[in-house]
Amino acid sequence: MVAGREEARIELPNGTRIAGDGCFAEAELALYGSQRNLIRDRLLAEKGLGLQNEARAKLLADPRAIEATREWSECMRARGYDYATPADAGNETAELEMRDRIPVAVADVDCKAEVDLVRRLSTILAAYQQELLDRNPGLIEARLRIREEMLERARAILEGA
Repeated sequence: MVAGREEARIELPNGTRIAGDGCFAEAELALYGSQRNLIRDRLLAEKGLGLQNEARAKLLADPRAIEATREWSECMRARGYDYATPADAGNETAELEMRDRIPVAVADVDCKAEVDLVRRLSTILAAYQQELLDRNPGLIEARLRIREEMLERARAILEGA
């Protein structure tokens, strides 16, 4: 209970909870215009994140991406570093002193350029993202509509302040 009122709580399928009381909830409601819009936006965001994760999983399993990453790894090995992926290099050097990370970072950037890793992986990922967006028409547009309406409400609130 807040100030004698029962709090409205909504739990989304992913476990996210939306509280219906308090100043943050009031501000959100003012921007969204309704709880329905708030919930719809959160569900659309969840759907978008799921699609993003699906595209990334497809990228990681794609033979072209695996080959490009293997080429990067071989390039790094030729420079004296044994990492299977750029993420491994970043994770394994994160705790090192800056002076020890710099040579690895330089080799990483050089190898990415040498094997054209960023362009190759970005092209593959973009194709998977587009495929998923094509199978989910209107997702981005629906979220943009909600956000544009929020922006209009925010302007109206600020003009009235």
